[in-house]
Parts: sequence; structure tokens; C-alpha cells
Amino acid sequence: MQSAEDQLVCLRRCFVWADRDEKGFLAGHDLKCGVAAALGVRPSKLLLAQMFRGCEVPGHELRVTMDEFVAVMKTRLDKTDLLEGVRRLFKAMDLRAEGFISRRSFQQACEMTLPFANRETLMRVFREADRDDDGRVTYQDFERMCLLAVQIDASNNK
Repeated sequence: MQSAEDQLVCLRRCFVWADRDEKGFLAGHDLKCGVAAALGVRPSKLLLAQMFRGCEVPGHELRVTMDEFVAVMKTRLDKTDLLEGVRRLFKAMDLRAEGFISRRSFQQACEMTLPFANRETLMRVFREADRDDDGRVTYQDFERMCLLAVQIDASNNK
């Protein structure tokens, strides 16, 4: 994982590389190339429109300045890094590679990593994540709980 400063430098380089004509903004094919260089995947027109909503110039196609590009891409990369961490944690807790976290797998993972944690509190967390009460936490349920925890943590640290 890159440091925040390295990430900004990389995003600026992607912008400069894509702005071959030195217009000071990216539009159309140049924008698609800049985003592809930053993310490693070629975005669709719909994705570009969603990502850079608010960067439109009336009567023209989407035009994105370097500051707008860096801000949007940084947010996107931060979210991608967070979701990658959530995926890894889910895989680690899915001890039997079943595609879900069973109550037993959750208990075993907690015993290994949180030996002194309050068991009742941990089971409350599991029950909260297991929205349909089937004894399993799907990836979607797990992701929802992790993102909620990140939001709560961020609001508590303001």
C-alpha cells in the first residue's frame, strides 16, 4: 500500500500522462486513459459520468481538472483499499472456505485473535451481522457491518 503522498504523486503523474496536449483538463478519451492508468482497469462512459459528476461544463463534454481528478481518484482508491481489506478479513474468518462465516467459524476466529474479548459481546456482533438469523454471515452482511464500523469510528474521531 502506498503512502498518502506517494498516492497523490502517482495520481498527478497519471493526469499529466493522459493530458498529452497540455490542455489543463481531461475529457473523453484522455479522461478514460487517465482513470485506466490510475485504477488499472478501463472505465465505461457511465462509470466516468458517475465518478466525475459535477465536473461538467455546460454545452461541453465532461472536463476534469487535475485537482478534480486527484480528489475523485483518491477517494476511489481509498474506498478500493478499504474494500480489499474487508475482503481479506472475510476470507480469513471464513475458516472452511464456505462463502459465508458460520457461527462456529466466527467463534473459532475470535478465540484465536481476541482471546480476552467478552464472548457475549462478540456473539451480539455476530447476531447483528446475521440479518436473516440463519447462523451465517454473508459477504454482503459482513461488508455492511465493516463499513458501518468505519463510519462510526470516523464520526467518533472528529
